[in-house]
Amino acid sequence: MLQLTLENYRRYREITQLTFQTGLTIVTGPNGAGKSTLTEAILNALYGPLRGMSPTSDDSERPWRVTFTFKCGDAQLSVTQHDTQAALTVNGQDLINLAPGSRDAVIAEVRSRVGGLGRTNFERVYFALQGQTEALVTLKPVERKKLIEEVLQLDVVKKAVELQEAEVNLAVDEFKTALTLLAREATGLHGQPHLTSAAQQVSTSRTLRTRAERLGQLRGALQDAICAHEQHITAIGSMAEHARVAQEQAAQTIKAFDTQVKRQTSILEAFRDRQEEDADLLGTLREAQGELSGLQTLLADHEIERDIALASRAEAKDWQEVQARHQEAERTQRAHGKHAGTAQRLEQAIAEVERRHEDFHRLQRECIQLPNPVHDLEVVTARLDALALDPTAQEAAEIVAEARRLDQQREEFQGHLTALAHPGQVCPTCGLELDNHGRQEREVHLHSWINTTLPALREALAIRERASVRRRESWTLELSSLRDDAKRLKKEVQAVERAADRAHEAHKRWTEAQLACDTATARCEEFGIHLPFDHARGPALEAERDLLADKLEQLRPAKERYDRRDDLERKARTTQQLLDVKTQTIRALEDARTALAYDSAAHQNAQAELLQLTADQSQVAVATERAAAALRDATREKAAAEAVLTSMSRADQHVTETWQRLERDSQLCSHLTNFQQHFFAANTREVIARASTLLQRVADTSIRGIALDQNGTLHYRDASYVKRSVDRLSGGEKALVGLCLRLALAERAQRIATNHQVRFLVLDEVLSSLDDQRRDQVQVVLHEVLKDGLFDHIIMITHIDDVKKSWRANRLEISKSGEHTSAAELFSLDLFPKN
Repeated sequence: MLQLTLENYRRYREITQLTFQTGLTIVTGPNGAGKSTLTEAILNALYGPLRGMSPTSDDSERPWRVTFTFKCGDAQLSVTQHDTQAALTVNGQDLINLAPGSRDAVIAEVRSRVGGLGRTNFERVYFALQGQTEALVTLKPVERKKLIEEVLQLDVVKKAVELQEAEVNLAVDEFKTALTLLAREATGLHGQPHLTSAAQQVSTSRTLRTRAERLGQLRGALQDAICAHEQHITAIGSMAEHARVAQEQAAQTIKAFDTQVKRQTSILEAFRDRQEEDADLLGTLREAQGELSGLQTLLADHEIERDIALASRAEAKDWQEVQARHQEAERTQRAHGKHAGTAQRLEQAIAEVERRHEDFHRLQRECIQLPNPVHDLEVVTARLDALALDPTAQEAAEIVAEARRLDQQREEFQGHLTALAHPGQVCPTCGLELDNHGRQEREVHLHSWINTTLPALREALAIRERASVRRRESWTLELSSLRDDAKRLKKEVQAVERAADRAHEAHKRWTEAQLACDTATARCEEFGIHLPFDHARGPALEAERDLLADKLEQLRPAKERYDRRDDLERKARTTQQLLDVKTQTIRALEDARTALAYDSAAHQNAQAELLQLTADQSQVAVATERAAAALRDATREKAAAEAVLTSMSRADQHVTETWQRLERDSQLCSHLTNFQQHFFAANTREVIARASTLLQRVADTSIRGIALDQNGTLHYRDASYVKRSVDRLSGGEKALVGLCLRLALAERAQRIATNHQVRFLVLDEVLSSLDDQRRDQVQVVLHEVLKDGLFDHIIMITHIDDVKKSWRANRLEISKSGEHTSAAELFSLDLFPKN
């Protein structure tokens, strides 16, 4: 069973289920209808859409869905892709259900069941797209060989060969690097043998045999250099032994000098300790003497300050008297300032009462003098209410209605002039019915009314209208005058009201000022303040206070000196006690220095003796260092020579290992290359034989078969079986050869797949470059492929109507059902005629 179901997929917006019958199915339809969309849908169902691709139908918000059911080996698979999820059913059993993240699991399972083919390789095996068939003939040999290897999955062997060649190249590079390292290490051998040219000859050798011969020569020269280097190491060892003996003798001499230096150093250390102790005592003594001098000076200063303080006693007493007078002056000045403020507030309150009283009486007089227009405003307002409605409005409406009636009557009588009968109509002139008049009489009467009576009526109506207009103008003028009077009177009333408000506010402020004045009066009576108040006394009191303050400042230093007399006396006694203690300390330091008895001359003699011993010891140390340096140089040279020998051994071992790997990888690469050529020849031999057989079924005798060499070059055999280049074929012949070769490749790939066969083949626009005769021959080829049984279904997409009409095949017709939608319809036919 081969079935494809699409929903909201590109042009297939509605659910479209396509069940392909066994055999050949022709898919036709106009360009842009969605034929190739079926190919894309099959691949997307198996492997999911490509990155960044969304097959959702245009102008649709619903998710897309595609299900593909096909036979793979002995199992029937049904794969569903739904937006970002996927599901897989095997033989009717749900293996993987739709769920977030299920797509990767479904793709992996499908890939394992189709022989491990990814999307690209699956498309190359089971899909032949437009231009690919003829391209098999027109491609360059290298590209043709690559395409055949990809379709038959021979690229695995090719990749193995390429990987092995890469390993060989890597082994060659490592071998050359090892030779370069060996030559560089050889330069460190004694005598510095030049092996670089020999190593270069080995590196540039092109065959394993030449490399092996030159490598043996290189190793022989290297072995001679190593023997000479080992003899050099033995000579260095003898030199090192002589240096070691000389070093031991010098070490014994240094040991004897060390004993003498240590003894003299201990003597010198004792002198240094006494010297440092004497220096410390001397420093402490000098410091104490300095402190004693400072204390003596400080004691003299304290005594002088004490005498000055005692002499300031009279001035201190004067300061106390002046301070008492200054405090009394400050109290008097503050009280006068406080009373002055209270008296000033009373004076201001009295002045404010008088000013507010004067304002009130002034505004009251203004209110009395203003006229009262309230009565006049009421009269004008009543008159405005009486004239609120237009007295001519009803009359104007009657005049308009009368004018309209006269116009209608005129039109009516105009119609009566041409009418034959006038049932119920009365003559406007004589009052009789019009039907009783003769035609001439009727016209005379009607013309008389239209030409005489009607103008008179209209003139009377115009006179009435003019009179009405004059009355309305008079009413308008009177109404405007009354409105102006009302506005003026309202302003006058508002002015009177504002004057009354101002007078009321002035009376309120007068009352408030009187209350404030009463409060200030009570306050003054409380403190015994009477008006008028003497404000000029304040500056005099302030001047007296400032004079006493200046005198206080003049006496303050004497007062402060006198107050410090006890403190100065106490400081003098303390300083005297410190002076006595410091004198005792100096005497003790002088006694301790005398008892130490440090001898500086003996100290200098001991130091000179130690210097002589140190100089003799340095000379012996120099000789010891020379012997040690000779021993180190010999030891280092020997170690370096041995290290060179060790490095040479490692480098030689590395050359051996890389050479063995190069031999092994080269042999394996040779075997793989031979296997690749054999494998390609074995598989392509069957493909070429099958393609030749298909060609013989459909082509004339001008093409007997085709041939393909190892390089991918394609030839054909003409009627005489002569091998010729395919470039000599016509375009149709190339397309036919390419199609047969593509079908043979698909059959071979299907046989290689064994139990992973999917048993369907899709051909997309492979007939475009063929004429009618060639197309009929292709039909025979496709029937032949189906008869062989490797494929149950061949789906061929084409836009050629003749194929749809003439071929014996199932038909799937794709049509455009709308601007962005398509529909599909299947027609089933018998593939082969009954015998």
